[in-house]
Amino acid sequence: MAKFCTKCGTSLNPDDRFCPECGAEVAAANNNGIKVFQDDKGGLVFEVPEGTTVEISDAKPEK
Repeated sequence: MAKFCTKCGTSLNPDDRFCPECGAEVAAANNNGIKVFQDDKGGLVFEVPEGTTVEISDAKPEK
């Protein structure tokens, strides 16, 4: 399946982390199928499969 930048529509390589055209961060999917990416205003957008429960916290992980 081809990947495209959600900001500018540029075609992406499977291993791209940033769009080569506009520099936007490429949405990352974890093993739960949850996609997280940044919108045009700098906010985070979460795409979650139906029936999935997600806990979101602003706590920073300990080092």
